[in-house]
Amino acid sequence: EIDKMEAMEDIVRYANGFVNYDLVKLWADESGDMIDWLSEIIARNGEFAMRFEGSVGTEGQGARDKAWATGHSPEKLTDDKDVTFGTALRDYAEELGAEFRYDTMLVKCEQDASGRVTGVVCRDGNDRHYLRVNASKGVILATGGYAANTEMVEARQAWNNRLKINVPVGGSCTGDGIKAALWCGAAIDPIGAAVTFNRACCKPDEVAGSDLVGKWFWFGEQPFLKVNLNGKRFCNESGPYDYMLHSAFMQPYHTYVDIWDSDYVEQVRQINEVGCCRLYPFDNGAPSNMPITKMASDFEALIEAGYIQQADTMEELAEKLNLPVDATVETWERYNGFAEAGKDDDYNKEPYRLTQLTHPPYYGVRTGAWFLATIDGVLIDTDMHAVDEAGKAIDGLYMVGNDSGGFFSVSYPNLFTGLAAGRTMTFGRRAGMLAATGQA
Repeated sequence: EIDKMEAMEDIVRYANGFVNYDLVKLWADESGDMIDWLSEIIARNGEFAMRFEGSVGTEGQGARDKAWATGHSPEKLTDDKDVTFGTALRDYAEELGAEFRYDTMLVKCEQDASGRVTGVVCRDGNDRHYLRVNASKGVILATGGYAANTEMVEARQAWNNRLKINVPVGGSCTGDGIKAALWCGAAIDPIGAAVTFNRACCKPDEVAGSDLVGKWFWFGEQPFLKVNLNGKRFCNESGPYDYMLHSAFMQPYHTYVDIWDSDYVEQVRQINEVGCCRLYPFDNGAPSNMPITKMASDFEALIEAGYIQQADTMEELAEKLNLPVDATVETWERYNGFAEAGKDDDYNKEPYRLTQLTHPPYYGVRTGAWFLATIDGVLIDTDMHAVDEAGKAIDGLYMVGNDSGGFFSVSYPNLFTGLAAGRTMTFGRRAGMLAATGQA
C-alpha cells in the first residue's frame, strides 16, 4: 500500500502544469482493483503471473527524487512464442463475445440531433470500403494519441520534434481519435505533452530531429556522464527520464553524448535504477524490463552499425564522436574527480550514482529522444466522457488512454512506475463498465 495522498501530490508536483486533480485521485482509488481484475485474466490459464515491481531505488543515500513502488508487470510462464500479454487479453475478450477488426481506420464519430454520439464511420485498410458501426451504449475512443503524426506534433509540441530521433519501434498513432472528438465539440488540453525517453541514438555526424532515423539505445537512461556537442557536462544526469531531455533541448542541436566505460555491468548495479530502465531484477525478485546481459549484444550491434564508438583513450573517443578533444577530456577528468571525492560540485548528483570512468575501453554515442507516446488529449470528466469548453459531457462519447487529457502536463512522472499504462487500463476498465451498464 502506498500513501495515496502523498503520491497524488507528487504526481501533480512533477507534472507542474494543467492537471485535473480528480482524475489523479480516481487513478489512486481504482488502480488497485484494476490490477486485481487484470491479474485474474492473464493468470487464468497459467500462462502469466503478475509481478509487483517492489524496488523504490536506493534509500538513505540522498536520492534526489522519491520513486514510488506502483509498478506491476506480467511475467510470461510459457515457452509458446504465440502467447503474449496482448493475446491473453484478446482471447479473454473473445470468450465474452468481443469482435476484433484489424486494419480498420477511424474516420469520424456520428451524432444524432441532440449531439449524442451514436457510432463511428471507419475505413477498411485492405479494400478501403467504408463501414458504419452503430453503438447504442456509447463509443470509447482509445486510438493512442498522435506520436506518429509529425505535423500534429509540430502544431501541439514543436519542441519535441527538435529532440526526436525516429526508431523502427516507434508508434503508429496518428491522432484519429482526438480529431474525431474535437469534431464532436470536445475541448483539448491547453498544451502538448509526451512520454519521451533518452533511448534513441544517431551517428557521430548526425544530430537529433524529427526527420532523422536512428537506432534504439535502451542503455541511454542510465545516468552516466553526459556531455553536449561542445564536450561540456550540462546537468545532473540522474532523475526522471525526460528531465535529461528538457536539459538537452537547451544544448547545441538538441543532441548530447553518453559516455561510459567497460565497468558498466557493476556500475549499473550500484546506480540501482527504477522503473522500465532498470537492468537488474527488482529487490523482491520481479524481473526487470530488460536484463543487463542484453546490453553487450546491443552495444556490439550499434558499434558495427556505426553508432556507438569505442576507444582506449578519452582523446580517441572524443575524436570519433566529433567532440572537441580538450574540452571533453577536461570534463571527463573533472567528473572522475567528483566521483572519487563523492561530491558533485557542479550539479549535486547523488554520490552513489557518481561512478569513476577509468576502465577502458571507453564507449560513447550521440543521443536524443525516443517517443513512446503523446499524453495530452481531449478533456474528460471522471466518468470518462469527453467534455466541451464549458465542461459539459458529450453524451455517448468516452475517451481513454492517450486520447484523453487532464492527467499529465509537460512531463511524464516516471517515478511512478507503470503510471502511463496503469492510467490507461484503469480508466479504460471504468469506461467499459459505465458504458456497458448505462451508469453514466
